[in-house]
Amino acid sequence: MGKRSAVVIRPEKPQDYAGVHEINRLAFRRENEARLIENLRVSPGYIPELSIVAVGGKNVVGHVIFYPIGIETPAGEFPALLMAPLAVRPSQKEDVGDRLVTQGIRECRRMGYGCIVVIGTPSYYTRFGFVSVQWLGLRPSFRVSGGDLMALELMPYALEGIKGTVKFPPVFADLWEAVTL
Repeated sequence: MGKRSAVVIRPEKPQDYAGVHEINRLAFRRENEARLIENLRVSPGYIPELSIVAVGGKNVVGHVIFYPIGIETPAGEFPALLMAPLAVRPSQKEDVGDRLVTQGIRECRRMGYGCIVVIGTPSYYTRFGFVSVQWLGLRPSFRVSGGDLMALELMPYALEGIKGTVKFPPVFADLWEAVTL
């Protein structure tokens, strides 16, 4: 249990940027996700409190970011958050990813958001309560590969009656198009 307390989960600070870049480069074995985060930081929707790091000693060992998106419905746009990417140093043996996701969900809920969307592996994300968007009557705005599109209601019935298209900002579409080509 002593090792667990050695990793601190907190909002990202400017001095963490290089470590976050490196974590994403190592975790995904390419630069795409690291560049995505850099682009998100300078975009209008960026919420600094929702870019969260895990720090072990003086090193960033994990990172997750939550970014505002919308669900386009016949009645208008419903606000949501996209959790992406989640990266943990490959050599990290602790439950850093779980702790980042749990803290991120807690912070999103505290800030009053109703829904988080993620593209990922169901066997990992269902443990946090995420379900396939197909069950909720939602669909992505572009073809999703490399995982399933899932959503988590942060408040009971937050998505009740919400049917429509999960709209991703162009910076995300550009990333996934590059990955799936």
